[in-house]
Amino acid sequence: MSTTLRVHVAGVLITMTLPLVAVGAWDAPPASGRLIRVRPADRQIATLMNAGYRTSPTFRQLVDALEHSDIIVYVAASRHLPGTDLGQMHFVCRRGHQRYLRVSIRTLLSPTEFLSTVAHELQHALEVAASLDVIDAASMAALYERIGRPSCNGFETAAARRTGELVSSELERYASTQLR
Repeated sequence: MSTTLRVHVAGVLITMTLPLVAVGAWDAPPASGRLIRVRPADRQIATLMNAGYRTSPTFRQLVDALEHSDIIVYVAASRHLPGTDLGQMHFVCRRGHQRYLRVSIRTLLSPTEFLSTVAHELQHALEVAASLDVIDAASMAALYERIGRPSCNGFETAAARRTGELVSSELERYASTQLR
């Protein structure tokens, strides 16, 4: 069963046909129990991310993998990203055995663009998780100088680009099956 979801993200109405799920379901997705490592900034983003978790196997794998890491990722919408960037990830801090990242996603994106951009940035978070030497912004920059290639406003990896494209494809495929 599905429903049409209308969500305001940073003041913008987004409409998407999704499986019928409770808004608070992000707190307890079926495969992982309570999520503590990937933290949407608000209920609207949680609703979108829940839809991504339930409809994209790749999105679900990213979230589940981060749940087994030392990374905590905050995901928020932003009107203030440089140039044409759809998303960015920043190292926030290290506290004890936890490393904190902030992912900012451009507002005014379609639900598919929003979720594929979140997936792209979560892939970057997994790249940081795999590099225990990343303990601050400088060491994160050094990581991306090693594994990435320069882009307009920083560095990019082929894995993150492929991940975003794959999630976009999975979400579009899911949407097309709902229209039949």
